[in-house]
Amino acid sequence: FRHRLLGWLEQGAAIDFASHAFAGNPWLAVLPMLVPSAILQRDEARWVAQTASGVFHLGIDESAAWGLMAFGGGYPLHMMGEWDGALLRVLAAWDEHGGQWVLELGA
Repeated sequence: FRHRLLGWLEQGAAIDFASHAFAGNPWLAVLPMLVPSAILQRDEARWVAQTASGVFHLGIDESAAWGLMAFGGGYPLHMMGEWDGALLRVLAAWDEHGGQWVLELGA
């Protein structure tokens, strides 16, 4: 990853890098992606992370999304997850004060 997490790049550059990685390895299912300063929003029937440079569609279930929304309170969060080329599966998030949210697996 050239010592950078995807996401610290601008959205377009991160997606371009991911596209090349997926094209170079067809067995690659996901890449780690960091989405800084994103605001969680509901866009019709799906959840999205709105950033200064665009929107990431999220692969997140309703319960987890509402928990993340409650944690963020409408303020920007840094989100870490798995990017499959279309959806970001949010695994963790943190705010500017050090508060943390982690996806509960198997709960």
